[in-house]
Amino acid sequence: MKPASPPLLILDRVMIRVPKGPVLAENLNVELYPGKALLIRGANGSGKTTLLKALLGMLLLEKGQVKWQIPAHRRGYLPQLQAQQTHLPFLLSDILSSPTASLALGLLEARHLKTPWNAASGGERKRALLSRILLEEPEALILDEPLNHLDQESRRLIIYQVKAFLAHRNAHRVAIIVSHDSSWEEELGKDACVRVEL
Repeated sequence: MKPASPPLLILDRVMIRVPKGPVLAENLNVELYPGKALLIRGANGSGKTTLLKALLGMLLLEKGQVKWQIPAHRRGYLPQLQAQQTHLPFLLSDILSSPTASLALGLLEARHLKTPWNAASGGERKRALLSRILLEEPEALILDEPLNHLDQESRRLIIYQVKAFLAHRNAHRVAIIVSHDSSWEEELGKDACVRVEL
């Protein structure tokens, strides 16, 4: 039986390669329908982030096409956060368009809002950045290794928010998740996931 709605993202014979380097994957064909998540999995260096950049239009394709039915301004992107120390003179609340509204999402507590970015843990930073994205009400949620180096509480909260995002009653929404973590399919449900292994 065909889905009632057309796909929101189509990968048509996509080939990705390291710029001026080897081919990482070719002839990728994917149709991503509303309410579904595309899980991009593979070992380090297999091309997961390269494929994500191609989907975001940050990398020109040599072959194939990426066709979005969601405009670029309705796609929320959470990149990997590097582990190195950064010195940015602001609080977590400063990156949120509405700090008060962000609390309703459940990713942050009031005490987090006054935490300096420099003193925040990796999980607190990711939760603040994901709150910022969700407050903009995107139709596509694009996450690059969202669970890396996080404590169990941060992992639980982020997974819960992705599930809630996809299950929204007006779900004209998809998620793309780059991860080597095997728990996503179990958490979201096999029927909600389309997998690409690199």
